[in-house]
Amino acid sequence: IESKTYFNSSNYSKIEENIGVDISGTKYDAARKALGSPHRMPTQAEFEELKNNCRFIEAIYKNTDGYLVIGKNENAIFLPKAGCKDVDKLESGIYYWTSTTHENWGYSFAIGLKREYLYDDKYYLTLNAISCSTGVPIRPVQ
Repeated sequence: IESKTYFNSSNYSKIEENIGVDISGTKYDAARKALGSPHRMPTQAEFEELKNNCRFIEAIYKNTDGYLVIGKNENAIFLPKAGCKDVDKLESGIYYWTSTTHENWGYSFAIGLKREYLYDDKYYLTLNAISCSTGVPIRPVQ
C-alpha cells in the first residue's frame, strides 16, 4: 500500500500474510489508502468487463502514450502505458492491478491487466497473475 523505488519479495510486507481473496475497499487497498473512500481498486470482474465490453484504441493524451477505452455508451477513460517495475527492471506496456488474488496461486499473486504480443506482432490484453512484490500502477474506481 505504499510506493517504493525497489520492488522485490524481501520488501513486500504482506508476502507471508493471507490478506484475502479480494482486497477492494479493505485496509490493504492502496487506492483507498491514498485517496480515501469511496475510491478503491477495481476487481478482476470489473477489469474483465472493461476488457470484454470496451474498445481499446491506442492514443496519446497530454503527451502520454496509452489507450482510450470506450464503452458501449461512448463514455471513455484513458489508461496510460505506465509499465511495471520488478526489482530494478522497468517493463514497458500497460499494466494495472486488480484487487483480486489469483485463484490457483493464492495471495502472493494478483491479477493484472497486461498487454502481450501475439505471434503476428499484434497486441492483445489479458488478465494475468503478477507477483504482489512487483510495482504495478493502480487505476482507482468508485
